[in-house]
Amino acid sequence: FYRGYQLLNAQASYYVRPGIELFARGMNLTNKNYAVSVSYSAFQGEQYTPGTPRMVYGGMRLVVRR
Repeated sequence: FYRGYQLLNAQASYYVRPGIELFARGMNLTNKNYAVSVSYSAFQGEQYTPGTPRMVYGGMRLVVRR
């Protein structure tokens, strides 16, 4: 029996001026071990597909209008 999971994710963005946006995003900020898929077969038993570890990224978006 697999009980599931809860993750802490966050994102933020800031518009520097029209057409320019800075952004940041964090996924699984507590770096919790979890499985996105759990299966069972008589031959292999329980199989867990691990979830993504902590990930943080950011960037800048430019919107160019013609």
